[in-house]
Amino acid sequence: MVQIRVDTVERGGIDVLRVEVCDDGGGGATMSGGSGLLGLKDRAEALGGRLVLDSPPGAGTTLRLELPLTAANGDAMLG
Repeated sequence: MVQIRVDTVERGGIDVLRVEVCDDGGGGATMSGGSGLLGLKDRAEALGGRLVLDSPPGAGTTLRLELPLTAANGDAMLG
Protein backbone atom coordinates (compact mmCIF):
# COMPACT_ATOMS: atom_id res chain seq x y z
CA MET A 1 0.00 0.00 0.00
CA VAL A 2 1.17 3.54 -0.75
CA GLN A 3 0.00 6.73 0.94
CA ILE A 4 0.60 10.21 -0.43
CA ARG A 5 0.01 13.30 1.69
CA VAL A 6 0.29 16.89 0.52
CA ASP A 7 -0.12 19.87 2.83
CA THR A 8 1.40 23.16 3.87
CA VAL A 9 3.04 23.98 7.17
CA GLU A 10 4.81 27.00 8.64
CA ARG A 11 8.50 26.66 9.48
CA GLY A 12 10.31 29.67 10.88
CA GLY A 13 7.77 32.13 9.52
CA ILE A 14 7.88 30.65 5.99
CA ASP A 15 5.08 28.64 4.40
CA VAL A 16 6.34 25.25 3.25
CA LEU A 17 4.83 22.75 0.83
CA ARG A 18 5.20 19.24 2.26
CA VAL A 19 4.78 16.11 0.15
CA GLU A 20 5.14 12.75 1.86
CA VAL A 21 5.08 9.34 0.19
CA CYS A 22 4.93 6.26 2.43
CA ASP A 23 4.82 2.58 1.53
CA ASP A 24 4.71 -0.67 3.46
CA GLY A 25 7.38 -2.40 1.38
CA GLY A 26 10.66 -3.95 2.43
CA GLY A 27 12.46 -0.68 3.24
CA GLY A 28 16.22 -0.38 2.92
CA ALA A 29 16.23 2.47 0.38
CA THR A 30 19.23 4.80 0.46
CA MET A 31 20.30 8.10 -1.07
CA SER A 32 23.74 6.78 -1.97
CA GLY A 33 24.90 5.76 -5.42
CA GLY A 34 23.40 6.82 -8.71
CA SER A 35 21.58 10.10 -9.19
CA GLY A 36 17.97 9.17 -8.34
CA LEU A 37 17.11 10.18 -4.78
CA LEU A 38 20.44 11.95 -4.29
CA GLY A 39 19.71 14.10 -7.35
CA LEU A 40 16.25 14.95 -5.99
CA LYS A 41 17.81 15.87 -2.63
CA ASP A 42 20.29 18.19 -4.35
CA ARG A 43 17.49 19.87 -6.34
CA ALA A 44 15.33 20.35 -3.24
CA GLU A 45 18.24 21.93 -1.36
CA ALA A 46 18.99 24.24 -4.31
CA LEU A 47 15.44 25.60 -3.88
CA GLY A 48 15.89 26.09 -0.14
CA GLY A 49 14.05 22.89 0.74
CA ARG A 50 14.92 19.42 1.88
CA LEU A 51 14.31 15.79 1.08
CA VAL A 52 14.23 13.33 3.99
CA LEU A 53 14.31 9.55 3.61
CA ASP A 54 13.34 7.10 6.36
CA SER A 55 13.64 3.49 5.19
CA PRO A 56 14.61 0.99 7.88
CA PRO A 57 14.99 -2.55 6.51
CA GLY A 58 11.76 -4.51 6.80
CA ALA A 59 9.65 -1.51 7.83
CA GLY A 60 8.62 0.34 4.67
CA THR A 61 9.82 3.67 3.32
CA THR A 62 8.83 7.28 3.91
CA LEU A 63 10.10 10.03 1.63
CA ARG A 64 9.28 13.62 2.61
CA LEU A 65 9.88 16.66 0.43
CA GLU A 66 9.61 20.17 1.90
CA LEU A 67 9.87 23.25 -0.33
CA PRO A 68 9.45 26.88 0.73
CA LEU A 69 6.45 28.64 -0.80
CA THR A 70 7.80 32.09 0.08
CA ALA A 71 11.32 33.46 -0.06
CA ALA A 72 13.02 34.88 3.01
CA ASN A 73 11.93 38.38 1.93
CA GLY A 74 8.28 37.27 1.76
CA ASP A 75 7.98 37.13 -2.04
CA ALA A 76 5.95 34.20 -3.36
CA MET A 77 8.14 31.49 -4.87
CA LEU A 78 5.52 29.09 -6.22
CA GLY A 79 2.07 29.69 -7.60
